[in-house]
Amino acid sequence: LEQQGDPGELPPAVIADVDETLLDNSAYEADRIRAGGRYEAVSWNAWVQRAEARAVPGAVEFARHAAERGVTLFYVTNRAAILEEKTRENLAAVGFPLAPDRDTVLMPGERPEWTSEKASRRAEVARSYRILLLIGDDLGDFVTGARARPEERVALAERYAPRWQTDWILLPNPYYGSWERALVDNRRDLSDEEILRLKLERLRGSD
Repeated sequence: LEQQGDPGELPPAVIADVDETLLDNSAYEADRIRAGGRYEAVSWNAWVQRAEARAVPGAVEFARHAAERGVTLFYVTNRAAILEEKTRENLAAVGFPLAPDRDTVLMPGERPEWTSEKASRRAEVARSYRILLLIGDDLGDFVTGARARPEERVALAERYAPRWQTDWILLPNPYYGSWERALVDNRRDLSDEEILRLKLERLRGSD
């Protein structure tokens, strides 16, 4: 949506999310289950620092296929900017191509206008490249406004129905995402019991 004007003469690029799109963090999720705790920044940052995430099956092959044909892959992730070095290390270790001549790992906080909403980073890529595909595991990897109530998210997704699985490739993420936060009205002050109650109410309401 951020591509303006006629990009036909621009070099081609693909924008992809990282976590649960290119890198598989199921080992971290399993550790949190064993510990009986939710996601929190300290344990997540420690996991990222280990740079041990494996590649999502098929992701490296796709990335290399694109690179061999002159397509630049941009990694637009909401990992914290302080984790860029380890993120690059992890991506390179499992075989993802990283452009030698420019920064292709774009994180919130690298510039003042780069927030967790990815539109400004997509726009940055679109100024110099013709975007062929967006690939992600969350509605926010494609549009602004994913932090909305479930019914509003459905309407937002339906507005762009022709794009899904054509030039917008959505991968399933059963672990977490804006879909889960939407079930609890994007609140972060709830107890485990309250979260479970709200989720069950939403599930019953979908019958």
